[in-house]
Amino acid sequence: MQVLIFYMLKVALCSALLYGYYLAVLKDRQFHHYNRFYLLAVFLISWIIPLIEIELKPFQGATTPVTYQLAEVIADNNSSFEGMIVDDQSYFNWQWILPLAFGMISFVVLIGVMRSLISIFFLIRRNPINRLADLNLVMTDAKGTPYSFFSYIFWNRNLDVESRIGQQMLAHELVHFRQKHSADKLLIEWMMVFGWFNPVFWFLKKELYLIHEFIADSRSIENNDSTLLAELLLAAAYPQQQNIFTHPFFFSPIKRRITMLKKVSSSRFGYFRRIIALPIAAMLLMFFAFRNPNQGMNSVGLDSKYVVVLDAGHGGTDPGARSAMGDKESDMSLQLVQKIVALNKNPMIRFELSRDKDEFVKLADRTNFANEKKADLFVSVHINASPNKTLSGLEIYAPKENTPVFPKSIPLASIMKESLTDLFSSTTVKTRTMGIWVLDKSSIPAIMVHPGFITNEKDLAIIKNKQEEIAAKILKGIEKFLVQKEQGVASIPTKAH
Repeated sequence: MQVLIFYMLKVALCSALLYGYYLAVLKDRQFHHYNRFYLLAVFLISWIIPLIEIELKPFQGATTPVTYQLAEVIADNNSSFEGMIVDDQSYFNWQWILPLAFGMISFVVLIGVMRSLISIFFLIRRNPINRLADLNLVMTDAKGTPYSFFSYIFWNRNLDVESRIGQQMLAHELVHFRQKHSADKLLIEWMMVFGWFNPVFWFLKKELYLIHEFIADSRSIENNDSTLLAELLLAAAYPQQQNIFTHPFFFSPIKRRITMLKKVSSSRFGYFRRIIALPIAAMLLMFFAFRNPNQGMNSVGLDSKYVVVLDAGHGGTDPGARSAMGDKESDMSLQLVQKIVALNKNPMIRFELSRDKDEFVKLADRTNFANEKKADLFVSVHINASPNKTLSGLEIYAPKENTPVFPKSIPLASIMKESLTDLFSSTTVKTRTMGIWVLDKSSIPAIMVHPGFITNEKDLAIIKNKQEEIAAKILKGIEKFLVQKEQGVASIPTKAH
């Protein structure tokens, strides 16, 4: 969820920068067609650029150019900031609330879009249509007419189409039709279903629709006669009924439309104003797209590829322990291992699950599964339980001391304990006298993690509300162990694949 919020913030920032350039350089200039397509491009580019990720490769040269140094700083900052978003997030239990709220508002916006389309459809069905070559003139008493939608011009019966005013209004709507302005509106309104969260999009939408009017005014008003335009606007200024997809002739602000019609075009700096948008878009691409593969979320550098088996305890007919509220250990342990897999951004680590659904898996099958996958590590995840409801905290188990796998597993258990102790109080790494079958029979480093007691209210709240944080810390413990293994700190022989 945090990644989605981060993406939405980048979309908003990207659109704000591009719209700022429009306000400073392009607004109220005579190149209306360029401005039309520029604003459409802002909508599309703002969604696309934040999705692009370009890995910055090391520069192979004696001296590093200044431009590459700048790109490297940007790439490092992007990667580090994204790593901070993933690794250091609060993990408050918003994962369902925010998507639900976003979806509800998007649904409301979608309803508005559908209502507008349906109202246009009913106007077409219920009113007589005069077919004129490649367009349709719909005769209606609807408020706000005349207006156009694709090949349909909705004409008010009380307005004489043969009069001077009527002819000028018809010419205006014909420009909207021939320029396919309705296609712009249809695209933008659908994009607003998901882009409603961005205030810049609302300003862009309003400005684009006004540019449509500038284009229609300049092409339909004879000799750019501002007096005639004022007369037309006053003639059309009866109560309006706005439809988001149509182009009503009476479209405010009036003053800007009249001013734009009177303005004399100057081409002295026009080309420069337009062409400068290209380097600005390139700079945005650089600022948002460059990544350093050795920074941020993938900052744990590993030379070899590793397979780690995550074993969710219990399952199926064996639900394990239960909380007072009926929560099952088998469900919670499965959710944790699935979160670990989802959070993994390290291409050098591949996770395999001994079970990926609520099913019973025999102990022998869990160990055999790790052997079949040629795994390097085995991490079993359970939730603790006790009749004494005051017992709480973290417990990590290693194989019995007399097993060959014990010395291989102790470093992993110690690192995992250190990674999780800021969430749960903990004691030393433990072993069981009778042993733990899936650990003792393993030939690779193997541990069992109990992050809290399902029978303790405080621990249960942490497990539920900070599920992703627990998973992230287990993942970080695994990565740290593998790094130390490669560095020779953890005295475990490297397995060849």
